[in-house]
Amino acid sequence: MKQSFIHRHLKEAAEHLKSGEPICFVFGNEAADLDSMATSVLYSAYKAASDPGQAYVPVIPVPRADFPLRTEALWLFSQAGVDSKDLLFAEDADLTKLLKRSEHSCIMIDHNRPSQALGDITAELKEIVDHHEDEQLFPNAESTIVPVGSCATLAAEKIFSTHKQIIDESAALLLAGTILLDTVNLDPEAKRVTPRDAEVVEKLKPLLSMDTQKLFDSLQFEKFNVSALSSYDILRKDYKEYQWGDIRCGISSSLLSISAWKTKDPNLSQSLQKFAAENNLDLLISMCAYTDPEFTRELIIFSDDSNLLERSYACLDAAETQLSPISKEGLTGNLSSFALYAQGDVSKSRKKIAPILQECFS
Repeated sequence: MKQSFIHRHLKEAAEHLKSGEPICFVFGNEAADLDSMATSVLYSAYKAASDPGQAYVPVIPVPRADFPLRTEALWLFSQAGVDSKDLLFAEDADLTKLLKRSEHSCIMIDHNRPSQALGDITAELKEIVDHHEDEQLFPNAESTIVPVGSCATLAAEKIFSTHKQIIDESAALLLAGTILLDTVNLDPEAKRVTPRDAEVVEKLKPLLSMDTQKLFDSLQFEKFNVSALSSYDILRKDYKEYQWGDIRCGISSSLLSISAWKTKDPNLSQSLQKFAAENNLDLLISMCAYTDPEFTRELIIFSDDSNLLERSYACLDAAETQLSPISKEGLTGNLSSFALYAQGDVSKSRKKIAPILQECFS
């Protein structure tokens, strides 16, 4: 793939950031999902082409170290010929600080309420492009807020209308892949797709190097592919924390079997210990969910406190979670600090497990 317009824009954006000149920052929401990231980068490139007198800089508002956790985004940007080293992240541009300076301005992508982390924005909010419900917080900003399946659809429509020349193979792949993933491959039964999403994908098809079914299937696979991640990153990929009385608990959702995890990391106990210690956890639970061939749930419960391990099991057992022990064979380290279980009641996701434990420990 030849050097893309996006590649050139990202190089220029990095230079703008060093120059100290007034900048319009383009950023997505704090979740930094694929739609938010891809659309902010593409829309920034579009604005730079349509308004060359203004410096536009796309910023992904999460640490660079978190990007590999978005495995589908990592794959799609790579397929589009965009090196992750060229993307700008939270540590490259401190939006919390920069957006308090009046010489700068900003565009919000894929959200219309700033995150609490940004605090009060002093810089001018020039524009909002979003597909969520309009909270009507910024009546003076130019707004394109439409309930389509993907924010990328709205960006693509604007680009096609005035600057379709910047939609090269790289941009087309990012746009189409994002829309397909957001709309479950334009499936009406998923109740996410709109005619506008489908129309944009049709326009993009001639520019794609792979058919849309293969693109969607690849993204779906990569979204759940944790094979390249360390145990530490698997634990933090989909993670929530809770405080129940004096118990601080972290619950991770992991997309692989305990058997595969044991093979991948025989010293799993050390990985669990490190993660719990760095997050000041009394209790760490990893919920493993996978399909092989049937949907299966498994649990890892870790604590340095043996009484807490026993209490956790007792709570979940009393709630008829149907736990049965899994062998620790093949694992090394402190085997007494954690327990492995198959979960018979697969209906109990994190949303159900957390309240069960909260009731026990609060």
